Amino acid sequence: MSVQVLVGGLPCTGVVLISPTEIQCYTPAGTGTDVEVINSDGQSCDFLAAFTRSGLYKVEGYVKTSRGVALAGAQLSVTSQTTGLALVCYADASGNTPLGPILTADGFGCFKFYAAPDTYTLNVSDGNSVRSFPDQTVGVGITLSLFRRDYWLCDALGQSACGAKVFVLQQPANVLPPITPPRTLPVPWGGPNPQAQIYSDASGTPAQNPLIADGFGWVKAYAVPGLYTVVVMAGGKAVLILTDQQFY
Repeated sequence: MSVQVLVGGLPCTGVVLISPTEIQCYTPAGTGTDVEVINSDGQSCDFLAAFTRSGLYKVEGYVKTSRGVALAGAQLSVTSQTTGLALVCYADASGNTPLGPILTADGFGCFKFYAAPDTYTLNVSDGNSVRSFPDQTVGVGITLSLFRRDYWLCDALGQSACGAKVFVLQQPANVLPPITPPRTLPVPWGGPNPQAQIYSDASGTPAQNPLIADGFGWVKAYAVPGLYTVVVMAGGKAVLILTDQQFY
């Protein structure tokens, strides 16, 4: 049975009917709180003011060495770029359990927290050095027109894919070279296309496309809101193709 769910009149995505009494879905942005559920036969049910928006957004990620080894126990601090103070973080979406100023990665190098919309700097310490990642966002864009994505790339063995080329493409994208018919000359191919306009910072400084992953397999890009295809190339071959990447 297909089911539609609307919150504030806007459709939810990823709707999954778990049981006759439970639905899982992703809610749309907005301020509406009324919920409408529509069955495949057209019957519907309205729930007025049934949806509560907490105002907190989830941030999660993982930290590792350049060799792909998880930085278990790494110390992380989060600084608001709006106030210059430590970002107030919580362990739950309802905001009932505040976290301290220092977060600790688990045994897999994973971390997560909830926070109000803001732009922040994530500082990661392995006990010997500190690496900072500025212009991280939660619930907001960097500017009115540019949003940011970060990627940490690794190979099949978990080691950082340093030097990999990362193409950010408009959709639909051509990600593989054209097939050459028998007994014909190969068609020249300049790589994955069409390339999207990307930027290296929040002020809109144009960046080269493709991006080149650093020693930690890390790249970042800013782009106008939308859906993009990201292609990772190594050794002249496309080793990873990610469609519908969201910049917003």
